[in-house]
Amino acid sequence: MSVKDQIKDAVFIYSLKKVVAEHLKLKDEDYSKMALDANLVSVFGMDSLDSMEIIMAVETLHNLEEIPEEEAKKSVTIGDIFNYVKQHSKIDVNDLFSFNDDTENKKRLISEVELITNKKIDNNESIDSFEKLEEAIK
Repeated sequence: MSVKDQIKDAVFIYSLKKVVAEHLKLKDEDYSKMALDANLVSVFGMDSLDSMEIIMAVETLHNLEEIPEEEAKKSVTIGDIFNYVKQHSKIDVNDLFSFNDDTENKKRLISEVELITNKKIDNNESIDSFEKLEEAIK
């Protein structure tokens, strides 16, 4: 997988975690518990209404057609939602993340990139574009 694809995956995961955190009103310390395989029902108390709202928000954010009901029902982890979004989203990463966002969001995105690439990114304060992020990984 190319570095650009890894960054795209990290941005998608970051965006999904952000949607889930906002809709479930999670605290900052809960963000780190949102592993791809964490069950959103048992770990974070997501109910059917939360699920529906999260799916609708993901559809809007990623400019997706309506996610089929059977697909939505089996989306109980961030990984489940990510797998669907990865296959169907045509949105550009620049539309999902701005390096002008606050420092905490930038740290979270870089953390996702580090997890996916399995590389530590040093001096991440200077990263202010996807190009610089790509350079930092190579």
